[in-house]
Parts: sequence; C-alpha cells; structure tokens
Amino acid sequence: MQKAIKSWFLIKKIENGIIELKNGKLCKVLEVYPVNFSLKSKSEQESILYQYKNFLSVCDFNIQILVQSKKGNLDNHISVIEENIKKEKSLETKKLMQEYINMIKKESLKNAISKKFFIIFFVVQDKKGYKEHCILELNEKALKIKETLDKCGNYVKDFDEDNKELINMIYTYLNPITSDIQRLKEVDYEYKK
Repeated sequence: MQKAIKSWFLIKKIENGIIELKNGKLCKVLEVYPVNFSLKSKSEQESILYQYKNFLSVCDFNIQILVQSKKGNLDNHISVIEENIKKEKSLETKKLMQEYINMIKKESLKNAISKKFFIIFFVVQDKKGYKEHCILELNEKALKIKETLDKCGNYVKDFDEDNKELINMIYTYLNPITSDIQRLKEVDYEYKK
C-alpha cells in the first residue's frame, strides 16, 4: 500500500524550502500573515489597496493563494483558566472566571476559526542541469512577493531551511481532520527508488 501512495503523491523531494515535484516543477511556498484591514484608518486602507494592486502588477508570474481554515481550539486557554481558578482565593473572582469559561464554551467555540494564508508559485525545469537557475528564479520571485506585500503591511514568512515546518503545512493541508488528532512526528521526505 505504501508504494501505491508514493506513486500517487506528486512530491519528489523537499530541500531548503523548495518542493521538487515528480513532473519536473520546482515549487516554493510563502506564508503571509494578514493585516487587520478593518482596524485601519480610511487613508491606511486606501494605501493598502494601492500597494496590493501594485503587488498584483509586479507579480508577472502565476501564483496560487491557499487559505487554510481550521476551527479554533480554545481547550488550552480554558485549562489555564481552570488551573488559575484552583489557585484563586477570592470567591467572587472564581465566579467571574467560571462565567468567562462558560461564555467561551457557549459563544466563542461556535465562531472561533483560525486561518493561514499561503502563496504558492512554480518554475518548470526544462533541461537537466538547470536546477540551480530555477532555484535562483524561485528565490527572486519570493523576494518580489515579500517586498511588495511588506509595503501592504503583511509579514511574509519563507520556509528557506525549515523543511519540517513546510512538511507540516503540507501534511495539515492534505489531512485537515487527521492533523488535529495525530501530529506529524518524523517523516522521510526524500523518496528512495
């Protein structure tokens, strides 16, 4: 069964934050931390929109935008409050803390959603031996994206050398339900023939 999964899976190898696909494409992923647009003033919003328009015109190559949405998990937050209730001496404070927990359980858990945003882009290796050139092209594109989105107020994270984080992102994308229950521990990301 493991052999059948490997033949279906498109990733050949992940190295230095670059995904090499079996079809010869090289792929790079950047995580974009969003700006809270609604909290900005009207002039700041106009500036962000102008810079975003600039981002779209500067990126004269194909990109994909991936949004990962997950139902928020506030269990850790609730357990910290419950531990603090045990330590609290004031009955009134304990009561307020318990009411806060009840409110979180009743209201927030229905609506709590976390989102992550990713930009994905590719380069096709047309000939053998040009891999270094393609990697350089990918990194130049990443720099363009970072510079233009930085002007919008976004922080852009590159998975340069942290393959584990990139692999975890791919695992979470491919296994949205399982990834909440079973964390990714160790993975061999280079296939052996």
